[in-house]
Amino acid sequence: NNNNNNNNNTLLHVECFGHRINTIFTHLCNDIDKNGVKVTSPTQLIIDIVKNVTDRVTRSVKNREELERVQTANNLDVLLPITIPATRWSYIVLFFRRTLKIYSSFAIMDTTKMYFKAPIEFEKMEWTENLKKLEDIIEDIRIIMPVFEHMFYWITKTESSTFPTISIVKYAIDDIIATCETTIVVAANKNKFSSYQIAQQILKEINENVFKDWSKKPLYKVS
Repeated sequence: NNNNNNNNNTLLHVECFGHRINTIFTHLCNDIDKNGVKVTSPTQLIIDIVKNVTDRVTRSVKNREELERVQTANNLDVLLPITIPATRWSYIVLFFRRTLKIYSSFAIMDTTKMYFKAPIEFEKMEWTENLKKLEDIIEDIRIIMPVFEHMFYWITKTESSTFPTISIVKYAIDDIIATCETTIVVAANKNKFSSYQIAQQILKEINENVFKDWSKKPLYKVS
């Protein structure tokens, strides 16, 4: 009876969909093998550039106070950089969200009111160089964020669901893929290679990680 079969359909592998997507976040930070040579991934390179700035702020009380001062003086939200453990799957999304909110505050911090260890002039020069690198990659973060936000949304939705339906999972996959494809076009048009590479890597991960079992087995098991 077809109706009974439809009512008794059970899903294979759907319950681990959220885990597979958050595994992609982990893989984005892993080194990439290029012709046998390990190189830092584009995502990790961006994180490192951001942290060169944010670590100097968060590791000094004086610098945190200066950040708060300029935010208050300019009627900005008083926020510190994210310092949650990088091992959490949500780290990348939360880290970049906060970066986009507060990065403009760093450029207006008064270096005469900040703490720099000796040699002070060298440290100030390094701070200026790191700010310039952050400014150069901030557009890449803006471009890739829609992909990260969509991934974040579907992880949260599917992992909070007792038993996600196949329609939700298929819609989630299509949504993430479509967002990646749009991002690739935007990044290419703006000559932003890092966000272009990240979106390409996510598409590759979806094919290799999310679909790796589903390509061998049906999504439905008819009882």
